[in-house]
Amino acid sequence: MIRYYEKLGLIESSCQEDYAYRVYDKSAIYRLQLILILRKLRIPLKQIECILNDPDQMSTLQILRENVRDINEEVAALKTIRSIIDMFIAHLDEGINKNI
Repeated sequence: MIRYYEKLGLIESSCQEDYAYRVYDKSAIYRLQLILILRKLRIPLKQIECILNDPDQMSTLQILRENVRDINEEVAALKTIRSIIDMFIAHLDEGINKNI
């Protein structure tokens, strides 16, 4: 994933001559940590790119607000699904108890 993030331009490495490994400075490591945190928060890489390149943080604020809105919609949908499953369970329970 690190090479993929580098390919996307999210982080940069420095290569030394005759050295097979990539070297990352503190800034790249900080950016990588931030990328990992944002990915855990289910933020897409395109939005992460905007966040990393947002000096005044106005776009970051908008992105985070949109993600909270999306999560709220998903929570509402999951609550509806849970209610429907609970109704099925109650209906099946009732049917099984009548047959006993």
